[in-house]
Amino acid sequence: MTGPRPRPGDGLLHPVPLTAIALLLVNDHLLKTAWPGAFTGKLSDVAGLVLFPLVLVAAWELTRASLGRPATAGLGASVVAVVSTGVVFSLVKLDPTGADLYRVALGMMQWPFAAAMAMLTAQPIPALGRAVSLVADPSDLVALPALVLPLAVSIARIPRPGGSAARICRPVMRRRRLLRYATDAATPSLRRSCRYRSSMHSPGPFPDVVEIVVEIPRHSRNKYEFDEDAGVFRLDRVLSSAVYYNFDYGFIEGTRAGDGDHTDALLIIDEPTFTGCHVWARPIGGLEMRDEKGFDFKVLCVAIGDAHQQHIERLEQVRPHRLVEIEHFFQTYKALEDKTVDVLGWRDRDRALDVLRTDRTAWERETGDRPE
Repeated sequence: MTGPRPRPGDGLLHPVPLTAIALLLVNDHLLKTAWPGAFTGKLSDVAGLVLFPLVLVAAWELTRASLGRPATAGLGASVVAVVSTGVVFSLVKLDPTGADLYRVALGMMQWPFAAAMAMLTAQPIPALGRAVSLVADPSDLVALPALVLPLAVSIARIPRPGGSAARICRPVMRRRRLLRYATDAATPSLRRSCRYRSSMHSPGPFPDVVEIVVEIPRHSRNKYEFDEDAGVFRLDRVLSSAVYYNFDYGFIEGTRAGDGDHTDALLIIDEPTFTGCHVWARPIGGLEMRDEKGFDFKVLCVAIGDAHQQHIERLEQVRPHRLVEIEHFFQTYKALEDKTVDVLGWRDRDRALDVLRTDRTAWERETGDRPE
């Protein structure tokens, strides 16, 4: 699936933190030398208060993404980062001991920039542990309101179920995949129908039973992806390698994986379905891998409506050679695209269910939808 989604750490690419970085570099290495005084000192405080909470949020997101967990920071994480920054800043400005410790730590963080500037200006490279100039000064607390900016940037990146007037309801295709958009003129009942409630008709509870939306039917070399924003399926590419999908491939409704998409699903079914088909399925395991985008987990399922798969409850009940074929597909299908995929191996049903629970929680946190 495709669609613009916040990525781990991309908050630092927002114009506000980029401006803060530029201000820090220019102020600390040029302006302070030319015009030392209270004004340039306050500029550094403002830029640091804007930048540091977003650095904390980015580190939190990247750490969770590396562990294969939902990565987009919520409001709680952003508030903690902002409050922590404000508390540390206040202690440094009010307590001389805190100021001394902070001077050394800040000097070490700024050393790469100081070393680069020294090389550019043919000056001696400063020592790594050199402390920066910092004095405990309560008057610097006037810069604390700058913390509103990183909080606003974080909130702007948090996915919400609402949107502009033209999207009071998200694309219904994203939840039920049937209609396009409900607008301001929609009746309350139509707006309520936009909520994801597949569990009302599910033959079993989640995650024991999941609803798969098929993107790519078996035997196809065309890689179709669902575009969440447009509510349509698009042809992403034709596989370059001489292989085809030997399973139905799609995603699981009501989930949000760490990469920002729905959780990927591999469907075992006797006959190929079609793009856009909804299938109730039973998770039996998962394939763990890592590609150019990072960690990836694909849940292996069997179709509940297929009598030929009714006996399969666990990964061990699938023909071993079929599992080998699926592994081989992912090891080779990008080989002619100069991309590599590291297949880490199959995981059991319990691991797959844990991933699904985590991804369902991420979906509910993002959209506010909780299946009844």
